Amino acid sequence: MTAVIVILVIVIVAYVLTLKFNPWVICTKCKNKPKLKGWVFNYAHHTCPKCLGTGQQLRFGRRLLFGRPLTPGDR
Repeated sequence: MTAVIVILVIVIVAYVLTLKFNPWVICTKCKNKPKLKGWVFNYAHHTCPKCLGTGQQLRFGRRLLFGRPLTPGDR
């Protein structure tokens, strides 16, 4: 039983460390292509409203545990 608890603690600590050092993932809406094309006129484009044109979004655990950092460029 203690071995299971030790392994669980190690996994949780590893997950928190990855949240600390790798907080960003590819945006689920634009798939890291921040300029979305228009539906009717394909030459028209706009920035992704979910990631605001950065192509990245915060991981869920990062928002939950640490809050929001400044920007993706401020790593």
